[in-house]
Amino acid sequence: MIASTHGMSATCDEVAHLPAGYTYLAWGDFRLNPEHPPLVKALAAVPLVLFDHVAARRESGPWQRALVQPKQQWRFGHDFLYSTPGNDADRLFAHARLPMVAVAVLLGVLLWSWTREIWGEVPAAAAVVAWALEPNLLAHGPLVTTDVALATFSLGATYMLWRVCRELTLGSTLGLVLFVALAVLSKYSAVFLAPAMVAVLAVQVLRRAAWRVRLWGSAVAVVGYARKAAVAVILLVVVAAAAWTAIWGVFGFRFPASRGTVDRFPLPAEVATVETQGGRPGGWQLRIVTPLLTVAASHRLLPEAFIYGFAAMLRDAQNRPSYLLGAIHQSGRWYYFLVAILVKTPVPILVLAALGTFLLLRRRGQNRGDGTDRVLVFLPPLVFLCFALLSRLNLGVRHVLPAFPFLLLLAGFAAAELLNTRRRWPRLFLALAAAWLLVGTLRVFPHFLAYFNEVAGGPRNGIHWLVDSNLDWGQDLARLKPWMQRNNVQRVNLCYFGNADPTYYGIDFVGLPGSWGVWDSRSPANPELPGYVVISVTNLAGVGLQTPELRAYYERLLERATLVDTIGYSMFVYDVPAR
Repeated sequence: MIASTHGMSATCDEVAHLPAGYTYLAWGDFRLNPEHPPLVKALAAVPLVLFDHVAARRESGPWQRALVQPKQQWRFGHDFLYSTPGNDADRLFAHARLPMVAVAVLLGVLLWSWTREIWGEVPAAAAVVAWALEPNLLAHGPLVTTDVALATFSLGATYMLWRVCRELTLGSTLGLVLFVALAVLSKYSAVFLAPAMVAVLAVQVLRRAAWRVRLWGSAVAVVGYARKAAVAVILLVVVAAAAWTAIWGVFGFRFPASRGTVDRFPLPAEVATVETQGGRPGGWQLRIVTPLLTVAASHRLLPEAFIYGFAAMLRDAQNRPSYLLGAIHQSGRWYYFLVAILVKTPVPILVLAALGTFLLLRRRGQNRGDGTDRVLVFLPPLVFLCFALLSRLNLGVRHVLPAFPFLLLLAGFAAAELLNTRRRWPRLFLALAAAWLLVGTLRVFPHFLAYFNEVAGGPRNGIHWLVDSNLDWGQDLARLKPWMQRNNVQRVNLCYFGNADPTYYGIDFVGLPGSWGVWDSRSPANPELPGYVVISVTNLAGVGLQTPELRAYYERLLERATLVDTIGYSMFVYDVPAR
């Protein structure tokens, strides 16, 4: 993970996340980037506060504008990272990504521990080998984003919930409380844990077997539906109260997002926007949530930034176009994440996970426990996937990373079963699958973010399936300057999808219309032709170009162009003649 980020520019969201995390820790101000809870961003900023001499001023124009216009957070992030003397963006990200790697490693530890507890050492070892070679986790693990953190903490919460159902102890209860709180403080989509926990505990209550409870001293067997239901309700109340307290604690036990200021977020207007969107067709989820947001805001049941951020997340999720199978859609498709999982997950992991599922269903009660344990393990990821399929926010496979550890768990079980057989062909099949996984992952290094499996045609054919954070998240800008030096190119025409700064990397460029980012004050210009046009894949697919006119502009510009090279897998270089 660490090696893959060398020579990599900041991805889109990192430009907002890391500066926001610094303002949380250094200034105690939570007004920036409220659409995500603060924990992960603050964790990434810890090295900046402790070890880096960061230069940032609360009196700066970008900071003041960001407080009035939320979209100006990108301008502040750019100013913080690339325009403030003394701040070296690459150095800051190199330090900030280390805590993120630690969180990703914790995912591997939890996966090993849980698989070992269910099935033993060999399945656990196989699952961890798959974790260490899974390109999507390798890609997003080191980034200053919230996706792998949610996968880690939701896996921990599910693991602890399973242990609670096996035997309710003080340790397992504290572990459940801890991981639920961490998940809720990492990403708002952690709300799926609430119905998942209710579903798992309902199964536990309806089981015929007694529920073992051992808080102090000897264990007590709780029998009967009513008594077990009472234990489940108490457990839910304890977890909810702990998560609620943790949210207040992270925000300093104050309602305003910033010390010594009046309420700055327009909460009523934001909630009203969500309510309006809920009245549209397909907005039934918002109609359920809106009354809860209204009560929370009017009675100050949660911090201001948390309520506003949750509402902003719901609002933004309704208005984002998506790209799937070569076409742009103005709203999500229910099968988006199914396709994303199928084309972004290594084929050996998919095959072994399918085989593991088949073997578990076939063996039924032959596994440890009475068979219900399997329901308790896999019910939470099924609930999560149902939430994902209903979502209209289709931006990348990263949003379903919490389901990936369970694929690895199934793959580990299947691998152990293949090793346990005396026949030669199952072991040969497993050896081939392991070699396939190893070679496929190493071949794409260090471009893990752009990984597509062999059935999908690899990363070079990714544009025919998915773009955005599946393929192009602005990560290859830093690699453009070395390409220019190798090819003796002095200046390029650039249409870039991302928020990193070309000037920071010494790139002499003409900024073309439709480019993302806030590099400087220059206005979009017409290309200098003949010359090279470098365009990000997300823009080339049309997703990053917000209007039909812009898309038509690039169709005309590139109709006589020749593709001469690619930067990583996310930037295409065209030789364009004079008109």
